[in-house]
Amino acid sequence: MLIDQIFFDDSFIGKGWHDEEKTLSELYGELSYRWMPSGEFASIEVDIPAKTNSVIFCSILSVVDKNILKVLKVKAGNICCDFCFSDSHPFGLGSLLEIFVPSSITSINTITFFVPFSVYPSKADKRALAMAFYELKVQLAAPENINKFLTVWER
Repeated sequence: MLIDQIFFDDSFIGKGWHDEEKTLSELYGELSYRWMPSGEFASIEVDIPAKTNSVIFCSILSVVDKNILKVLKVKAGNICCDFCFSDSHPFGLGSLLEIFVPSSITSINTITFFVPFSVYPSKADKRALAMAFYELKVQLAAPENINKFLTVWER
């Protein structure tokens, strides 16, 4: 069940993100996205019901450096969350980052992302970038989603 859906366009509410950019996509037409900075925090306001297992599906247009995924930290409130990353997005464009928010975390309305080092994609672009997000969906976690994260924890 869909709880919240966020697009990274001019209606976006968050802190620390770069300004909205646009690209053309066969699947979406004009697609708005925002870069998450590297070396800094970026947060987003979300609706997650208290005491529910939830999954946040982040649609990623681009990742500057795959090593970012080894050090990426994601927090729901003040609690670190586990996540899975897939190079191919099953329903969209780019990659998919899935974040598990367990029911033990209560009253969450902020998700914070952090990469502890700076990555500069080119000499021409002076911004420290990590990943370009274009959509975020919050859903109640189905049992198969919970099992996927349990498999990740066992590694």
